[in-house]
Amino acid sequence: MRAALELCIVRIYSNRGKVIGAGCLVSQKHILTCAHVVADALNLPRNTVEMPDTLITLDFPLLAAKQHLKAKVVFWRPVNPDVEAEDIAGLELENSLPQM
Repeated sequence: MRAALELCIVRIYSNRGKVIGAGCLVSQKHILTCAHVVADALNLPRNTVEMPDTLITLDFPLLAAKQHLKAKVVFWRPVNPDVEAEDIAGLELENSLPQM
């Protein structure tokens, strides 16, 4: 049986299909990641203030590699060099989780 930590690991893809970063599943439909990962995935400047509305492509590499899912950004605190608690993004899955 896989450890619960392995099951929460999310791999985030660029809009060109390249792995760009990681995130962590924190509920049945929510993922936390860094805002700069989302910005890089969407080819946006890392300090973009406005919350992106483009869907993010991701998968669960240790659970269902290459089974791509989509998520929308629902929380956005972009990179801000003047604030330590920034660079956070929350994603919400558009689909159900892969079967375990």
